[in-house]
Formats: sequence, C-alpha cells, structure tokens
Amino acid sequence: MKDSLISPEALVAKINDSDSRSNNLMIYNFKESDSTRGEERKRDDVGMVNAFINELTNGVSDVDVTSNDIFKVLRVGKSTLDHPRPLKVVTSSASKVKNVLKNKANIKNSGRFSTVRHNKIC
Repeated sequence: MKDSLISPEALVAKINDSDSRSNNLMIYNFKESDSTRGEERKRDDVGMVNAFINELTNGVSDVDVTSNDIFKVLRVGKSTLDHPRPLKVVTSSASKVKNVLKNKANIKNSGRFSTVRHNKIC
C-alpha cells in the first residue's frame, strides 16, 4: 500500500514535467538536410519548421504563431538512411501548440508538406 503513495515533491515534479511537455510539438516525415555541418542542418530544420507553420496558418487570422514562438528545434533519435528522424519543436506555450494543431487540416491540401504528420507530446 505504501508503494501507491507519491511524495509531494514527486507530484510537483510530475506536474512540472507535464506542463513543460505541453509546449512541445512532434513533426514527422520532414526531409533531413544533406549538409555535413551540424549548424547548417539545424538552420535548415528551423527554416523548414517556420515554412511549415506559415503554410499551416496561411490565411487564418486567429492564429498567432510566429518564428519568435519557436524556442528550440531538434531531431530525435538515431539517424538512418531509411527514413528521416522526427523533429521536436519546443514552443513558448501550450496555446501555440493548440493553434498549430487546430489548423492541421490545412496541411493536407499543401503540395509541399502533404506527407508531413504532427502531434502534441503528452
């Protein structure tokens, strides 16, 4: 029975972890850069994420997600030749992630990003 009790510190840590994850967005099937230099690959990924968000929010007046709302963009996992690694995008708030996700239907009609999938990290 003692094993089922969580200390207050552990509970606070769990809530903080959940809050910080709510700002994250995972994007799949983005082509990886061919560059051999790390900073160029990162710059390419950030540019693709910005273009993707602009495409998603194009013509939608109530969406206020800009490149300033993107804190970090990083590839997750080990690089393989079979498929591109997912991108983890850390935004300024959970509401920015919700704004992107509520407009995900816009991407299906896009030629450039039609194969890209994305979801929220819970």
